[in-house]
Amino acid sequence: MKTLSRLPLNALRVLIAVQQTGSMARAAELLHVQPSAVSMQIKNLSDYLGLPLVAKVGRQIKLSTHALQLLSNIAFPLEQIESALATMKLQASNHPFTLSVLPSFLYRWLLPRLQIFEAAHPHIQLRILTSRELIDFSKGEADAAVRLGNGNWSGLESIKLMNEWLIPVCAPNIVRQGTKWTRGQIPRGIKLLHSVSDSWSMWGGNAEKSKSSSLAVDDAAALVSEAESGRGAALARWSLVHDALTHGRLIALGERIPYRFAYYWVNPKNSNSNLRTFESGTVLKKWLISASKHLE
Repeated sequence: MKTLSRLPLNALRVLIAVQQTGSMARAAELLHVQPSAVSMQIKNLSDYLGLPLVAKVGRQIKLSTHALQLLSNIAFPLEQIESALATMKLQASNHPFTLSVLPSFLYRWLLPRLQIFEAAHPHIQLRILTSRELIDFSKGEADAAVRLGNGNWSGLESIKLMNEWLIPVCAPNIVRQGTKWTRGQIPRGIKLLHSVSDSWSMWGGNAEKSKSSSLAVDDAAALVSEAESGRGAALARWSLVHDALTHGRLIALGERIPYRFAYYWVNPKNSNSNLRTFESGTVLKKWLISASKHLE
């Protein structure tokens, strides 16, 4: 690669233009440069090769035998390079940025805000996949992912997007407006909804002794929907119920408590190999961080 960096590629481009136009002046017009710049590039290439490349015949410029031989040898390789670059450029322009997210994060947080991002960045094409497992980046399944965890994923880079909390919530018709539960104490007689991984004992110490019926759900988005439907009180993640609380579909029954995990942006190391994808990901990542600030 060090040898390639020393090749006079720009001078070769100028020589091709001189061949195509038959004139230094017209070559300069074609390349949108001054005629003196064309002359300088031809001289530099001639000095680099140690061979004469052009000769004046009256008022005309003629390429030497050496120049014609050089052009015949490099024409096909240069066409291949141009074709390869054009193909990659087309692929980049048609390749959307693929983001893998948790289903609950997509339905309850990202989708309601996505229009704002699209309006601000209409040139960025997005493709969103849902998965609860960390996808295999080596297979090209996605460019980046948003995951809930501790930020440590082997072989991957991660940056925190937002913290998370747990909070008890229910529909307004379940309890009287303004009702607040004391942490560690759960009233009897109300159905307790929770995630299979986050039991009510994390918030209310007497959960098992309250003699209330309970339902464990392995889908965090479905858990929130159950609470909105009035099926009971749910211990839910703050990010997933924030909008429902704001619009009155749910009410908070008590204080929120810190969750053991946070949301992270995760991507492979050296993910800037595709410049367009890297730039799109950088814009999206910054927007996610900004959009999540109001949750704090």
